[in-house]
Amino acid sequence: MTRYILGIDQGGSGSRASIYDEQGRVCGYGYRKLGWIQPQPGWVEQSPQAVASSVREAIGEAIARAGIAARAIVACGITSQRDTGLRLGQHQRRGDR
Repeated sequence: MTRYILGIDQGGSGSRASIYDEQGRVCGYGYRKLGWIQPQPGWVEQSPQAVASSVREAIGEAIARAGIAARAIVACGITSQRDTGLRLGQHQRRGDR
């Protein structure tokens, strides 16, 4: 079975996912735009659920365009926007929606 690598770039404006074959060729690509909220001047906020959803959707699109099974992906590289924090409320746990 051919093996593939998944690359994920989660940035401030959107999430990208690319599938690469063993020769480093791009086999599939997905992108989902990500909106943001500016509650006051100098502040920018994004919904954690929207970020996670955009990454999942970009990955799904890349896999579909590559025409491969997800189990053929043997490695994943991730890069993300910097200076990002996520505050959980006192009754939330990681993974809560």
